[in-house]
Amino acid sequence: MADAETDSLTAEQQACLALWAVPGLGPRTLAALRAFADGRLAPLAATPVGDWVSEAPVSPQVRRRLATLERLPVVAERLQEACHAGGMRVAFAEQRTYPERLKQVEDAPPLLFHRGQPGPPRRRVAMVGSRHPDQGFLPFARAFARQVAEGGVGVVSG
Repeated sequence: MADAETDSLTAEQQACLALWAVPGLGPRTLAALRAFADGRLAPLAATPVGDWVSEAPVSPQVRRRLATLERLPVVAERLQEACHAGGMRVAFAEQRTYPERLKQVEDAPPLLFHRGQPGPPRRRVAMVGSRHPDQGFLPFARAFARQVAEGGVGVVSG
């Protein structure tokens, strides 16, 4: 889904969503692609990837990954379907659902995936840890996260 207001994406958003899903393609490469396409990503969505990928300002790894795609809108549509199936939404930087303070970060992500309805800013804490934690630590971490959340602080994944 695009956001709370609509399920449809503009061509610019389709290109952004599809490109953002390519491993190794970050904010700076996305900006270089936007410059390559005369300031907008939409022309890349309107053209088969094979027609422009050889000239695109991307790393060899990203070029190989892009070369496996036929058209960006097809990728964006599959991502939208996966988001919908998972109850997630996408907030693009130009939308009201995208955090204002994050827009001020130099190389902020162009979009965020989220569940639920974003509300006004509030205190948050990121719970960051190992992918393979010591099993004895998990009950402590869960209890800590629960206490923090019950105290009115938003707990986000790190």
